[in-house]
Amino acid sequence: MTGPQVLPGPSRGRVSGAGSGADLVKRWEQQLRDGMGLDDAEIVVLRAALADFCDEHGVTPLELCERWAEFPELTAPRNPYGGDRPRLVVESFLVTSGVNLFGAATS
Repeated sequence: MTGPQVLPGPSRGRVSGAGSGADLVKRWEQQLRDGMGLDDAEIVVLRAALADFCDEHGVTPLELCERWAEFPELTAPRNPYGGDRPRLVVESFLVTSGVNLFGAATS
């Protein structure tokens, strides 16, 4: 049995190239594996969703962490009827990378 196949796209290097935040992606993948119990096939699919989002917006994962608030689909209220899976994948990556998506903590 083979898992999902992800074919390299023209700019898939955004997720793995030098200076891209590849270390952040590796940490996120490790959290998905160790913290959530996902297997490699599931991680490939989520990594592809992150790569697609980055490609679509012309940013690397590192730039995404720095500029996430510029993307309305990440700052608008969530759709209560679903359909937000790509957003949830990206949010998962951002939170694991230390980005506070939910506002400053209050004391």
